[in-house]
Amino acid sequence: MADIAEPVAGSPILDSWGVAVTQKLNRMPIIQVTADESTDSATAVDLDELAFDVTSGRFYMVRLFGAYAVSATNQGLQLGCDRPTGSCFLFMTIAGKTGYNDFTYDSTSSALQGTTATDSTNNRALWIDIWYACTANGTFTVQFARGGTSGSTGVTILAGTGGIVLESGA
Repeated sequence: MADIAEPVAGSPILDSWGVAVTQKLNRMPIIQVTADESTDSATAVDLDELAFDVTSGRFYMVRLFGAYAVSATNQGLQLGCDRPTGSCFLFMTIAGKTGYNDFTYDSTSSALQGTTATDSTNNRALWIDIWYACTANGTFTVQFARGGTSGSTGVTILAGTGGIVLESGA
């Protein structure tokens, strides 16, 4: 039986340490927005830092926390994802708002779903849960857009927004 070596404090965890475990849940790298991302667009904008590679036949559970800001009370937030084929469910909770938003994707689409409602508060905490059953290799990317009417910056996803991606075997 081989000895298990304890890594030196501060050494990075190697992705390969957990990848070879079959039929178990593997933690993938943390994804995080490192600088504020703003848009006045009402169409989907990729959050490239909230993207990760996916493999056909795997299931992905994603939990993201963070915050967003709107430039005026006539602004809002829309979320979505661009991904390969497979069933995807996205649940979004925004602190201080009720009825915000549980929606389902059932085909490859970059179309945003969720609210186009405006927000009377300029800054909100955000919690997003995503479950995705991947049926084709590719990249999964979280997207956002301005809801409401046009403004100078519309909506901003604040730096530090991010979380973890869990991958389970087929």
